[in-house]
Amino acid sequence: MVGAFGFLYAAQSTDPAKTDAGYPPGIGVKNSLIVLGCINFFGMLFTLLVPESKGKSLEELSGENEEDSSSGNEASANRTVPI
Repeated sequence: MVGAFGFLYAAQSTDPAKTDAGYPPGIGVKNSLIVLGCINFFGMLFTLLVPESKGKSLEELSGENEEDSSSGNEASANRTVPI
């Protein structure tokens, strides 16, 4: 939502006489698309930098299951096993 409304404001003409009613002057459509493209590129780059989970669940990655194994037999007796 921020991007949609931000693009609407940023895409307005730099000339105050050519802007739509109620909007302040922006940076223009061309410059707005360049900024949008740069943001998308960095989003793709940061997405590719996230390590692969290699089939592990979120609980295994965060270490939540380590607490269960340290409490002994009581935790394993109460645990349900998927079929």
